[in-house]
Amino acid sequence: MESSRPPAVSLTWTHFARSRLLVCGVCLVAAGAIFFVAANWSRLAPLTRMGLCAGAMSAALVAGGWLGLSSLAGRVSVLLAGLLFGPLVAIYGQTYQTGADAWELFALWAVVLTGHLALTRFVVTGAVWLLMVHAAVFLWGDQTLTGDLVTGGQALALTALAGFDVALAVAATRFLPGRDGALLVRAAASVAAFLVTAVAISVLARFEIEAAQVPAMLLMGAGWAVLWARYRERHPDLYMLFVLACSVLTAVGTALGYLVFEVFELDDFGLWVMGALVCAEVWLLARWLLYWRFRHHPADEAAAATAAAEPPAAAAPETPDGRPAPARSELDDAPWFMRAFVAVGTWVGALLVGAALVAAEVYEVVPVGILLGLALLVAAGWIGRRWAGSLLGGQLAWVFVAGGQMLIVAVVFEVRAGEEVAAVVAVVLQLGCSAWITIRSLRAACMGAAVVALSLLALALDQPWLQELLLAAVAVVVAALWVFADRLQRGRLRAPWAAAIYALPIGLCFPLVVLLLLGEKNADVGATPWLADLALAGVALAVIRVAAREADARSQRGPIAAMLGALALAAATYPAPGVVFGAILVALSHLRRRRALEVIGFILLGGFISGFYYQLSLGLLLKSVSVLGAGVVLLLGVAALDWASSDRLTRARLIDVGARRRDLGRAAVLMFVCLAIPAGLVVHKERILAAGRLVYLDLRPRDPRSLMQGDYMVLRYALEDQVLDSRPEPGPGVLIVSLDQHGVGRFAHLDDGTPPASDQIPLRFRYIPGGSIEVRVGAESYFFEEGTADRYQAARYGVLAVDGRGRSVLVGLADADRQPLGPVRTDRVATPE
Repeated sequence: MESSRPPAVSLTWTHFARSRLLVCGVCLVAAGAIFFVAANWSRLAPLTRMGLCAGAMSAALVAGGWLGLSSLAGRVSVLLAGLLFGPLVAIYGQTYQTGADAWELFALWAVVLTGHLALTRFVVTGAVWLLMVHAAVFLWGDQTLTGDLVTGGQALALTALAGFDVALAVAATRFLPGRDGALLVRAAASVAAFLVTAVAISVLARFEIEAAQVPAMLLMGAGWAVLWARYRERHPDLYMLFVLACSVLTAVGTALGYLVFEVFELDDFGLWVMGALVCAEVWLLARWLLYWRFRHHPADEAAAATAAAEPPAAAAPETPDGRPAPARSELDDAPWFMRAFVAVGTWVGALLVGAALVAAEVYEVVPVGILLGLALLVAAGWIGRRWAGSLLGGQLAWVFVAGGQMLIVAVVFEVRAGEEVAAVVAVVLQLGCSAWITIRSLRAACMGAAVVALSLLALALDQPWLQELLLAAVAVVVAALWVFADRLQRGRLRAPWAAAIYALPIGLCFPLVVLLLLGEKNADVGATPWLADLALAGVALAVIRVAAREADARSQRGPIAAMLGALALAAATYPAPGVVFGAILVALSHLRRRRALEVIGFILLGGFISGFYYQLSLGLLLKSVSVLGAGVVLLLGVAALDWASSDRLTRARLIDVGARRRDLGRAAVLMFVCLAIPAGLVVHKERILAAGRLVYLDLRPRDPRSLMQGDYMVLRYALEDQVLDSRPEPGPGVLIVSLDQHGVGRFAHLDDGTPPASDQIPLRFRYIPGGSIEVRVGAESYFFEEGTADRYQAARYGVLAVDGRGRSVLVGLADADRQPLGPVRTDRVATPE
């Protein structure tokens, strides 16, 4: 008799794979385009590169209109078009040297994405748009306003951004019902609370407030009142109250820290006091949240209490000797963010207490330090068994474990045993505590810390292959824990399994990052973690095989195609194996229906693609080909799924011709806007070049890598000090540059309204007191092709085209003899006589 379940499971796999492959494929294609732009390949003229990017963006918009703006494929295509607008304006920035990560470019990107969001109302597009808005504001504050991030004008910008987030949350509450609206409200409220709390930390850490910080403090107080009044009774929402608790905890903790260390000057004893105060704050706020949850969700609490009093009959003892499983914690049935809040807050308090023990220098008497440390660990285990279900008992266990471990490690360093021995001791301590202590959160923390300690041991031994072996072993363990989840959570390993399923994937991030950095460090020999990449590819193939078996796939074409896609992704990103591991977690999340694991997987995918960009063992051009290839493979996988799907003809018949024409028309209008903006920018810069005059300015260069535009050199001009000596007013201004017979410019004076002489020319600038670059003339960076940095080491002059209104365009660099270094656009600029 044939079961009806496997086809349904297979169908859900098809929908899951299609949606995730679409989003991931589009993001990889956009990342590949960014890599290609950042390579700044000189064999293609800038306008040719702009044309390629504009063509791809236009094709994506047309495809979105053809597929339908209400369909997932159409929305993702429009998202791709919006993402490709960023590389398009980045090429413009490279060509006309507008500055590294200029806020204007991100602001333009956010404006264009507004149209894409209005066209599709796609939640992923909304998330990207929100990210671009915040990036533009942060960069604008850094490049144009006074002060650092939380003081001066930037504090006002941060407050205004938080107000924007609040308005967005209110608008989403009113006009966007459903799950997407709730997600947007929570995300916007969380970001707003973070921004104003960051300013509050700056105020409360010194108990000094600037006028620019007053609005942030007022907004924080108003936000606390609104969260309390609205979400406590009128519209009950535990997450929003959690946001309130985090903000209160951070602000009050900072104020208490100032009182303890600055007013009362308690020094080492202050660590004890602060540790106790932080733990007490966490306990009080957690108890309040639990009490509120009990009042508003009594059915959930009653079910949790019943489950705690009467564990399932199928549950096996935790240990082989028949001892009963540990009592359930008060937080076991709480949402993940409450458990994270208690764990992180208690961990901070425990570290402070541990630091106090170390500061007391007990470890200098080696036997006393070892005995005290072991006694604390034994006491933590006893507390975990006696009061495992108590929130206070869990906090005490955290404090004792942190103190005991820090004391023992301090003893190891006291006897000068070396980093290798210290790493071994740390590994033994973490593994021992994870086996001895029965509190789930503490056991999970110890398991994750054990992976970090093993990675530190491999670093201390200076053996990169050990990092790869560790990564491969832990990845296999993680996959096995999830693949055999049903069997493990019913057996004797139930409690360790529950602690390890999330702790090990998070802990594995550390060796993944180490391998990425090792590849960057050994870029001269092209070191790549091939062993780890092969192991992770094997794990991915095994997971796909298990998923196919559980879904009872009747055809092998789907699993084979998935395996080929996994191998292509592994080959494309082999210097960054974290990308493959993130994909494995996403697949496992659907296999076991765990949304949290999917979130971790996507965070790893995004994080390690970003890390791959900065990894130096491969050139950006080759990376762009690899990442683009991986994205194309994933999108081809979507096409294959659609072709194999039995309802593809039905979907095709459902497309209304009138709706398609309407969607194509809207996409065409948006395409026109997206093409007109960079075209207008190019025309503006070309006019400056046509009317400009060639000027050489002395400079002091240095070279990092841009977020999206590739390798560049930060330019500091010699006239900056002279401008500062003239004490200009903050904000925009005009200075007068005197030119010698060779066109070399020297600072003459600030513009006082008198017409400049024939050998002088005005130059616009912006004075930002306290900024990273205080005097900006609009040409503070020079982009060059990857791998050509040595060519510009002799740079002495920045070559600018300056028109009669003081507007400038950086056209190249020159050496001490004014000979151009690399390409210099002088074809349309008036050269000095």
